[in-house]
Amino acid sequence: MELPARCVSMPEEPKRMIESDEFEEDGLLHLEGAEQLVSKQRSNISNRSLRSVGELSQQTSSAQWQEPEQGVIIVDWDDTLFPTSWLSEKQEFRYWQKRWSSSEKKMPEFSQEDLQQLAELDQAARSFVTAASALGQVCCVTLSRRPWQQNTMSAFMPKLASAWEEEGIQVVYASETFVISQGVMATECRHSSQMAAEEQETIIMNRAMKKKETAMKRVIKHAYEGKSWKNVVSIGDGEAEFNAMREISFKHVNPKGHRGDQKSFRMKAVQMLDSPCCSELITQLQILQAWLPALMHLDDDFFVTLGDSEEDIMAMHQKLLDRLEGGN
Repeated sequence: MELPARCVSMPEEPKRMIESDEFEEDGLLHLEGAEQLVSKQRSNISNRSLRSVGELSQQTSSAQWQEPEQGVIIVDWDDTLFPTSWLSEKQEFRYWQKRWSSSEKKMPEFSQEDLQQLAELDQAARSFVTAASALGQVCCVTLSRRPWQQNTMSAFMPKLASAWEEEGIQVVYASETFVISQGVMATECRHSSQMAAEEQETIIMNRAMKKKETAMKRVIKHAYEGKSWKNVVSIGDGEAEFNAMREISFKHVNPKGHRGDQKSFRMKAVQMLDSPCCSELITQLQILQAWLPALMHLDDDFFVTLGDSEEDIMAMHQKLLDRLEGGN
């Protein structure tokens, strides 16, 4: 598998990627305006909830969607927290992969540079999931096969593994929650040899999306336990989870409140870079950690694809700020 062009500085005038050393001392990208708008959003919601004594109980209940216990954050694993594509280019990792399902949890002997990048990613991922856990209920939904997530995390990301256990983050293997009928599978197999590669890829993508959708719906239903769905954020590198979240937002209808109004269901999805380098993944996690408070307090749906240049990232940041401002 060939490394994506953006990972090697080939273009004559590449867009400049935000590097880790451009962040503040605490390792976060402090994006101007976000904290103030989150505070303003909280204040406005509080004011709306106090419009009249008669509405106090109902409005206070409606405002609970911002509370951490009412938020759900669903994250992917491969190329979202774990640098699968980047590692797959390395012979040491490919050898480790042959034995990944065994009890082998020792990291291969990488170069010092690779070890340094993995250590930085481990710290960034730990910081991200810790921050996310303070804002909502975090769950990992992956298309990989059990026990891939646990084994790769234990072998390559010990700091993340520690935080994972501390926060009690659950892992859902989407393939275990989705059962395709034998009739559909037989039809696909019978016609697969006649299909163009593009058609076969579409079928694979659609199936991946359905697996993610089924697993995500189960996670959300479990989180809200029969109550109305309130505030969900999905973060992943692929189209599967991004499109799955869109499907869920189209299909799910919350019950009506006491006054007959439809209860709000706020859906947010961030699609990260596909097949990122380790350094890109570090930067993305730092950016997402800076964005998460604003995303969780946005009283609206929000779907965004993360770009790979400083200009793209700042444009997305401004879009988020505009949406927060527009909701006030």
